[in-house]
Amino acid sequence: MEKVIVKLEHDPSDLRQIWLAFSPGPPQESDWVPALRDTIDGQRVVWAKYPEGTTGNLWVKDRDGVRRVIAE
Repeated sequence: MEKVIVKLEHDPSDLRQIWLAFSPGPPQESDWVPALRDTIDGQRVVWAKYPEGTTGNLWVKDRDGVRRVIAE
């Protein structure tokens, strides 16, 4: 498994779930996995684990909607 980390300025007081998905186009409901929140070197991030070699565009879904993101 590979840990995929995304910089995301999440609000620690907002406990709504944040989701990540790998998909070539807009993700389907089955593509989403729950992301965990963390802080690394003072930077807020979210992360999830995926099988090695997972490909496609990386997407995040949170209170602000769905958008493509770049992994660290």
